[in-house]
Amino acid sequence: MPIVDFTNVKLPEEGKMDFSPLPEGEYLCEVEEVDDTGKTKAGDEMWGIKFKVVGGEYDGRYIFDNMVFSDKALPRLKLICSRLGIEADTEVNLTGKSLLGRKVYLDIVEKTYKSKDGTEKLGNSVLFDGYREVDSKDNVGTTLKEEDDDLPF
Repeated sequence: MPIVDFTNVKLPEEGKMDFSPLPEGEYLCEVEEVDDTGKTKAGDEMWGIKFKVVGGEYDGRYIFDNMVFSDKALPRLKLICSRLGIEADTEVNLTGKSLLGRKVYLDIVEKTYKSKDGTEKLGNSVLFDGYREVDSKDNVGTTLKEEDDDLPF
């Protein structure tokens, strides 16, 4: 049994933990975690990606998606990598660590799924092509907008 140090861990305030699905739409997200130990039912390698919403009303909430390494899934895998800013026109030595900290816009929808106990639940799902690259035109960070061009300094 693992030893866990709860000394500096605070309990969440009642009502402050929100696990409800996010409204459908597009969110700026950052890759926070990659679990590269998964397998599909067919035995193909599968990575679980944990994205953290960056900014806006839902800042700090999470969106989850999978990267599947099978011949059938290669088109989506290429799309995901290219939108995360990874060169996807050549052979790539992809690691979970190489994804950490990368930002992307995710387009999500609400989806009903069955939990392990068989009950139906509502959650979020990233659309098949629901990845949009982040670049300077998106005014992320300190990028100036055109109307700011007349500043005196």
